Amino acid sequence: MLRTTALVLIATLAWCSPEKTGEAKPSQPAVTETPRPGLPELARFLAGKMEPGESRLGKLAALPGYKQHKTQVSGIWSMYVKDFSVPLQEWREQNVPAVKSKTVFYPFAGPDFPNANTIYPNGETYIMIGLEPAGFAPDFESMSDHKAMSELRRMLQSVDYVSRRSYFITSFMNQSYIITEGVAPVILMYLGLLDFVPYSVKAIDLDPNGKIRYLSDEEVKQYRQQRKWTHVEVRFQAAAGQPLKTIYYFKQDVQDEALEKDPRLLKYLESLPQYASVFKAASYLIHYETFSRIGDVVVNKSELIVMDDTGPRMKKLQGQFDVTVFGHYGRPIPPFQSQYQSDLAKMYRDQKPQPIKFRYGYGGSDGSRGILLVTRKQQQTQATPEK
Repeated sequence: MLRTTALVLIATLAWCSPEKTGEAKPSQPAVTETPRPGLPELARFLAGKMEPGESRLGKLAALPGYKQHKTQVSGIWSMYVKDFSVPLQEWREQNVPAVKSKTVFYPFAGPDFPNANTIYPNGETYIMIGLEPAGFAPDFESMSDHKAMSELRRMLQSVDYVSRRSYFITSFMNQSYIITEGVAPVILMYLGLLDFVPYSVKAIDLDPNGKIRYLSDEEVKQYRQQRKWTHVEVRFQAAAGQPLKTIYYFKQDVQDEALEKDPRLLKYLESLPQYASVFKAASYLIHYETFSRIGDVVVNKSELIVMDDTGPRMKKLQGQFDVTVFGHYGRPIPPFQSQYQSDLAKMYRDQKPQPIKFRYGYGGSDGSRGILLVTRKQQQTQATPEK
């Protein structure tokens, strides 16, 4: 996971700000590099925050179509923040413990960076995986006015669809802007909506040992000619004076058969010490034996998991984690009814949790809303609330 009146801006800045504990923080390393020219302006343009000016984007911002875009994106983001982000942030402040890991792992994420950022605002590296192409930063400089406005409308359709449900659906994305242009433009739009400053967008791949390598312009051309997919790295600054953070988006099938044929991503994930993980509306894929390899990585490496019932099954977590449930649990929506977990239903009966104010993921077929906090046993006593 993913919109700008003055009230919404205040709320957004509040929920994405770093934790405040009253304790002195160690000094942060100074950021000596500068953003790629034009990239911060592009993020603001996509987010509907560009004002008319002399630059190419400034001239596009003066068009009637862009004024309509500003109005629409503001409404979409306002609804998303009010109905999902703010209540999720309030829940996090009350319930999610601080974590040692600064790496956030979000399998089956698509471009849903806002969800990961809301749950783990202090993360430094966000690893997201999806089946959608990574894409590149869009080049509005070379587009005609008509083409530029058309691209904005198509992108907004994808974001609007998600804001009304708080999750991405792969079948919809197969017909949307994301499947043709990739997730990078949508991630840039989200960064602009969050008032984060993007510094770079780079095409990457993994070497045979699972180490990240950057692709040259010539290699990117060769990849496109050969119809090979690239992955993408997006570096950004959440607030002035803070160190840069990184989003890695990998376009990857993570079924066991695919990971056996191409184990590079698995090697990369296994090389990292630990994660704070996220699951939301993941089609229950990790419940199937055909996704056992990625499931094992999550269970073995996760310090904490915030998830809906599409995350690891309770049987998989038994003995290693403590599970705290919130909201209510109903039978999964069609076509996932067979993924009902009787042991999870018993947890809800035993813990008798209070309702939650937001829908996290699909929800139940009866309209129920639930979310789970999964904490590795040996680390639970060391945790303090993250605010």
